This record gives sequence, structure tokens and C-alpha cells, in this order.
Amino acid sequence: MLYSRELEQTIVAPLLTEDDAFGSNPEQGFIVYRLPSLGDLMGVPLSFLDSYSTMTFDLSIQVNDGL
Repeated sequence: MLYSRELEQTIVAPLLTEDDAFGSNPEQGFIVYRLPSLGDLMGVPLSFLDSYSTMTFDLSIQVNDGL
């Protein structure tokens, strides 16, 4: 999940894909994760974001042990 500090909103991001998992190496401390465009992710036209020069997000990862 992503939390937008500017919009004070939590955004549910898509699940990791097999390609993301293949490029990741959690034993060495890094995870590869690709996101769609910010407009697609937030469900707004990109013009909505034109008034922002920067946006800050906190990323949290939820582990699904059931897979």
C-alpha cells in the first residue's frame, strides 16, 4: 500500500508479479516492484497532478503467507 502525504490518502497498489519476484533479492535487502503510472494508480487524469511538483509516499508491504 502507498500512503500519499500530500493527499493524506492510502492507495492500494497492485500485487507483486512473477517478474517483480524474479528481479527481487530479499536476502540481500531489496525488492523490485513496478507501479503503473501515478494517474492510473490513483484513478485520476494526469492533469489533476499538474499542481504538484513533488509527491511523497510511504510504502508498506503486506506479506501473504497463504501462497
